[in-house]
Amino acid sequence: MKLTLNETLNKAVDLHRQGNIEDAVRLYEEILRAHPKDPDVNHNMGLILISSGKTSEALPLLWTALEANPDEWQFWLSYIDALIQANQLANAQIMYDAARKAGAVGEVFDEIANRLVIPLEKKAS
Repeated sequence: MKLTLNETLNKAVDLHRQGNIEDAVRLYEEILRAHPKDPDVNHNMGLILISSGKTSEALPLLWTALEANPDEWQFWLSYIDALIQANQLANAQIMYDAARKAGAVGEVFDEIANRLVIPLEKKAS
């Protein structure tokens, strides 16, 4: 019996949460073949890539998720965080400003703002 899109996604998310990453990725990839712009799947695949140290590869997936569903604040946070991890601070600042302009508020966005501040190097005396 073939699973529906939602059933496949739920199964993939359950596997992901249980730490069965290989099987979760297999299901996420299956969904992406049929629905390449699915925001939840792109987001979750991006998170898996980040956890595997492949932040640069995660960025396009996280961007696709954000583009497909800009009302989901977690997608903004994940994308901005990945930009920071990839040392793309200027881009992260641009996206942070866009998120704030779009109405993003809350402690987690305040924490991101603190990570965007580049400390000034101490002047040698």
